[in-house]
Amino acid sequence: MLDPIDGTRMFIEDRPGASISIGFWSSEGAIAGIVHDLTRGVTYASDAVSGTWLCPSPVPELGRDIHGIWDLKRGAQHDVEEWILSGLDVEHEPDGCVLEMASVAHGAIAGYVFAAAGWAPLPWDLAAGAALLRTSGGTLLWTDAPEGVITLQDQSISTLERYSTAGASGSATLIALGPHFVDELLNQ
Repeated sequence: MLDPIDGTRMFIEDRPGASISIGFWSSEGAIAGIVHDLTRGVTYASDAVSGTWLCPSPVPELGRDIHGIWDLKRGAQHDVEEWILSGLDVEHEPDGCVLEMASVAHGAIAGYVFAAAGWAPLPWDLAAGAALLRTSGGTLLWTDAPEGVITLQDQSISTLERYSTAGASGSATLIALGPHFVDELLNQ
């Protein structure tokens, strides 16, 4: 899936945060991803099938910041949502969705959340970032799915489509966790 411009508003306003991404998907989920940050000139790439992180080099120190948007009237419903909200930097204007997921997978930031009533990222917004997260050992979660918390990076593309549809008609909370927090939060 190709997303020719993620972070369209930022791109139009000539601000940092826009990217181009390509995500490769199979019936078993995300298999490869490439994200190019248009402003900073950084390219993130990985092959989830072989587990190979291609670029850029790992960060020397793992980030602890949490970026994103929480624009819901409800509070946290799960431990992972509580953790995300406890550290969410509400003053930081996030980059485009896939670029934030790339930063989480790379280890530059700890997590990312997108939770807004009546809107959700579309499959092409998620495909490359999900592959990067899968490769790094991170995870991409839909925390308020009808059947409970779902990991999106290892689902069929139809699950991404269900997520986007749910977001358009209500809320669909998306959380990306870096590999250094997956064990701490999900494997307790």
